Amino acid sequence: MAFGRESVTNQALSLGMWEVLDTYKRVDTLMDEIAAVRADDVQRVAQTYLTEKRRVVGHFLPTDMA
Repeated sequence: MAFGRESVTNQALSLGMWEVLDTYKRVDTLMDEIAAVRADDVQRVAQTYLTEKRRVVGHFLPTDMA
């Protein structure tokens, strides 16, 4: 994210993306919001949403490419 704001083009893309998703003002607060996330926040969300009932299991069956 730090290097993404080096060019005017990247700054414009970032501002446009955030305006579509939320508000362009989010660009200035995002790093502080990310820094405020704690391990117990991640655990709480993981226990809520990463449950056996919500999982998706896929199987890869390779084929002979010869």
